[in-house]
Amino acid sequence: MFAWCTGVVRILAVAVLAAVAVAPAAAPSASAKEGVRPLLGIVWKAKKPQLARLDPATLAPLGSGVPVPGAVGTWSFSPDGGQVALASEAPIRIRVLDVGEMRQVAAMKLTGAGNVIELAWLRPDRLLVVHTRPDGARIVWIDPQARRVLKRAVLDVAPGPVAAAGDTVAALVPPEDGVGTARLVLASAGGSLREVALPAIPIGLWLPPTGGTFERVVPGLALDAAGRHAYVVGTNGVVAEVDIDSLAVKNHVLGRSLAKAMNGEALDARWLGNGMLAVAGASYSASVDAQGGETQSSTPLGLRLIDVTTWAERTVDRGASGFTLASGSLLAYGSSWSSSAGVQKVAGMGLAAYGADGAQRYRLLAGQSVGMVQTDGAWAYAWLDGPTPFHVAVVDLTSGSVEREVHLPPTALLADF
Repeated sequence: MFAWCTGVVRILAVAVLAAVAVAPAAAPSASAKEGVRPLLGIVWKAKKPQLARLDPATLAPLGSGVPVPGAVGTWSFSPDGGQVALASEAPIRIRVLDVGEMRQVAAMKLTGAGNVIELAWLRPDRLLVVHTRPDGARIVWIDPQARRVLKRAVLDVAPGPVAAAGDTVAALVPPEDGVGTARLVLASAGGSLREVALPAIPIGLWLPPTGGTFERVVPGLALDAAGRHAYVVGTNGVVAEVDIDSLAVKNHVLGRSLAKAMNGEALDARWLGNGMLAVAGASYSASVDAQGGETQSSTPLGLRLIDVTTWAERTVDRGASGFTLASGSLLAYGSSWSSSAGVQKVAGMGLAAYGADGAQRYRLLAGQSVGMVQTDGAWAYAWLDGPTPFHVAVVDLTSGSVEREVHLPPTALLADF
């Protein structure tokens, strides 16, 4: 259960980051110099996680890995791809590893418990961490080269969606209780922290005081590639366009609401370039009867393209609840499910590839429920829902075909999604 509390942003004093097993700063690895970044994954062996190189076609480990104790919640590669920062929890630690030499060069501990929401390596000397705390959340600026905390900011509320691009990390902040209007918090690599109200965008997580089911409203958040404009897509059919430099806000009303009036809606938005946004999501419903029996369901809201020059929108795939970007394509996936009296029903759309113009290129895995899709170069990895966990379909994006399906040991891919 999230504790969302409202309040102003407060800047804390500069502090020095405690470092453990810190090696001297390493030169860029061979792989970084050559511009090639191997596919990496966290693979659990004998209940011990290791960072390992993986064969992109089979997802089999290549050689021995590097131990990475703790649950790794998120990661971020350095701008040159030569190093990767891993955020583990309980307690929060930031580990920096050399990708080419597969060795740890620093392990740093942040004070307090919490969950890392975002880890963004914006430039060689600046790593931003957004993490929750029992009393809200923190934004932390780190110089990974000097291994120092440069600044901390306190948010008295755990943020909702977070996005990073250019030299900016953006976060949507909900109200203290119930569903209200959003605030957009903007943190820059240089250390500035600003905030702007978005009165036309609803957001919130709410549990009725008498108990029952959660109500939630989650808008989509996207930044353009340079991090100079933010687009906040509300479930009410309003898009707030924010100029990052001036904080000017323009609201644009689409032709219809992107979500239905149900117990909860969650949207994901991405910037495609050339003035286009992609938006997808799901609508959730839950109820409890007088005998305590619970009924739940999830319905896709579809994949839509929004032209921010004309604010025209069109539906590309009505069955999609999620998508990712790969090699100039949109990879859409989704499923609908319901659960009642212990009986669960699931129907999936598989995986569909679309061009930036919305034209379908191919469709795979018909009828299967896909929970997530990740990409690495010419490969995509569709995580299949079902009785067997870690079941992945490996897709060759060049041929538009499923290369193979694999059942992995507990694994987390450090790949785009």
